[in-house]
Amino acid sequence: MLPKLDEVRQDLRFAGRQISRKPWLTAVMVLTLALGIGANTAIFSVIEGVLLRPLEYPGPDRLVMIWERAPEAPEIFNVVNPRTAADWQDQARSFEGIALFHLASATLPDDRGAVRVAGATVSANYFSVLGVGPALGRGFAADEEGPQSRPVTVLSHALWTQRFGADPSIVGKTVQLDGRDHVVLGIMPRGFVGAAHYFFDRCDFWVPIDFDIRQLPRDVGHWFRAVARLKPGISVGRAETEMTAISERLAASFPATNDGWGSAVVPLKEAFVGDSRAALLMLFGAVGLVLLIACVNVANLMLSRAVDRRAEFAVRCAVGAGRARLVRQLLVETLALSLAGAALGVLLAEWAIPILLRLSPALPRASSVGTNGSVLAFTFVLSCMTGIVVGVLPALSASGANVQAALHSAGRGGSEGREVRRLRGVLIPAEVALSLLLLIGAGLFVRSFARLMAIDPGFDAKDVIIARVDLPPASDMPNAQRIQRISEMQARVLALPGVAVAGAVSSLPLYGLNNVSFSLEFEGRSERGARDPPSAFYRAVTPGYVEAMGMTLRTGRTLSEEDRADAPGAVVVSRVFADQHFAGEEPLGRRVAFHWAGASFDGRIVGVVEGVRYNSITQRPDAEFYVPYAQHPVQSPMFFAIRPSGNATNLVPSLREAMRSVDSRLVVDEFTTVERVIGASVAQPRFSAFLLAVFSFVAVFLAAVGLYGVVSHSVSKRTREMGIRLALGADHAALLRLVVGEGLRLVLAGVVVGLLAALAFTRLLSSLLYGVSSTDPLAFAVSVAVVGVTASLAAYIAALRASGVDPVQSLRLQ
Repeated sequence: MLPKLDEVRQDLRFAGRQISRKPWLTAVMVLTLALGIGANTAIFSVIEGVLLRPLEYPGPDRLVMIWERAPEAPEIFNVVNPRTAADWQDQARSFEGIALFHLASATLPDDRGAVRVAGATVSANYFSVLGVGPALGRGFAADEEGPQSRPVTVLSHALWTQRFGADPSIVGKTVQLDGRDHVVLGIMPRGFVGAAHYFFDRCDFWVPIDFDIRQLPRDVGHWFRAVARLKPGISVGRAETEMTAISERLAASFPATNDGWGSAVVPLKEAFVGDSRAALLMLFGAVGLVLLIACVNVANLMLSRAVDRRAEFAVRCAVGAGRARLVRQLLVETLALSLAGAALGVLLAEWAIPILLRLSPALPRASSVGTNGSVLAFTFVLSCMTGIVVGVLPALSASGANVQAALHSAGRGGSEGREVRRLRGVLIPAEVALSLLLLIGAGLFVRSFARLMAIDPGFDAKDVIIARVDLPPASDMPNAQRIQRISEMQARVLALPGVAVAGAVSSLPLYGLNNVSFSLEFEGRSERGARDPPSAFYRAVTPGYVEAMGMTLRTGRTLSEEDRADAPGAVVVSRVFADQHFAGEEPLGRRVAFHWAGASFDGRIVGVVEGVRYNSITQRPDAEFYVPYAQHPVQSPMFFAIRPSGNATNLVPSLREAMRSVDSRLVVDEFTTVERVIGASVAQPRFSAFLLAVFSFVAVFLAAVGLYGVVSHSVSKRTREMGIRLALGADHAALLRLVVGEGLRLVLAGVVVGLLAALAFTRLLSSLLYGVSSTDPLAFAVSVAVVGVTASLAAYIAALRASGVDPVQSLRLQ
């Protein structure tokens, strides 16, 4: 039967009076709940924005990425061969359309010369596949894709606002991208970045593909990406079955390039989220444990208050109050406390969310994260559930007390009672067990992150400064001029005081750009077979790069100023390259050649360097070969590596000025350090390890506070007993051992339960760990020691009160 409105008002007024009687205790409970609820709100806001919120496209569940599967490899490529993608467009029937795109950048004229803007080269159906059209103007027409089409572009709302003052008349006019005039066809809606959102947090412009992908050779490589929209009623599984059949047909028709290659159809949101899902769900579980510990803490405090109010409950029962009414009143108190904690928790979450986003710069869909109606609704429901969980045990315990016994002991300072002690015998070990479980998980992640940071990347990252240089396209800057500009830029950098050595490379380790693999030919060696041609990753470098990065030369020499454009071709290879292609042979002096998209190069191997981890700090070095930039200049950006001779703090402004002074058409930006690049590559495990460590220490602190409160309250209820023991000859040290021993028995029970739980649940973390077992003995031992020492200290401090009891004063309570 529902309570009457007058009864609810009475319960609320009574709860307010009870809460205000002990403001310090109320403050402790509210703050404890605020920590637990605030942490859950902050993490849930990230989960809601990243995992739960639908993509901002019409019919987002029908948008997928189509990726390729490499031969005899479990992983999938998020890039595809454009010639194969053209076959998908012609043969697949499960999709309304398949659009292709690849990431691009361009220079845009600026008051200072030029700035770099990020964009994408896309097929003409790109916007229609995503289901989003321009807010102003129009998108691309089919005849605007291909080699004969005029240069056109669509701008993002952000670029239109920031660079063109949101002028609507820009549509139909021209803007310069990489020195070429492009007609602006339209402006996309605010916030739209397209499928490139998976790779960049922004996309400033889109241009159509300016060549015929169906005329490309089939061995052109893998550098496009494919996004598609499923037809209504077509599932991802059905589409993948069709794509598998297409891959098999292509392999049969073109075994030299397609044999062994498969495909994978991945929902677009899943592609956006990537590996973040498992880490975020793990963190959500961790903050759930923190909230449980906070609930146990507050339940213990409420149980203590209920013990202190036994006489009050007994009197109310004696005059006719029912048990249901008493339970309801106590639940109203805990709900009020929980809602107050939720209000404070939301404020804590508002403060914590920007910190979370800064700690994880690579978090996908970060712009969607924040407190909104869904997050606030979650917090409200969570706070109500928390209030019920916190209040139900104390309420049932207090309302079920024996009236006569409660009245008899009301004025005698009696002990807590057997039922209360049994409840505490469950709550405290549970709190310790949860804290230990969380601390062990944090220890595993900290150990894993330490192993990551201990990996040798193949170069010395200390103090090395990185600068990105974007050059105009070959149509505006011939190769000879590109070589001259990069050489002049390097000379000006080396002339600066404080620069020890500098060099440039076309693909920076761990940066995730321009990591291209080329097929190779070796002099005097027949083809190894069409299915597995020799290949390696290509790097164009200038003299000094190997030295600037601190790479290890194993044999031979590095590239030098003598390796000019008119000099014989020279190649430096990695140790993996030498072991893979010249096992048991001397690589120095061997001739190697490559051909790719109409470009070719051949030269002799002059040196072997140690391998470098390029794609990931956890991925072993690949086979790589380095060629002189002067002999084979590339169209892609170049990355300068500058090693200072001393303190590099004030070097960046001088570097920026010297490099930009070479040519106003060159865009020089993204000054950073190699150490920061490495840090960004391990941002996710660092994010997980840091947050787990914070949550675990909060949990241990809450457990220690809870144990201290329980022991202190137990001692206060046993004052007469302590006085009698002292009067009969017990010394203070014996009382101290007695109280500490009782507390430690609860801790030991919690440690045992926590260890068993950790052995069962940490196995779920195995896929998120690197170089550490899920049962790592050191993580377990340190965690047990931290929990044991902290809990023991809390029990000892509380027990000091018992050892200081005055027997005369305590016996007067009788």
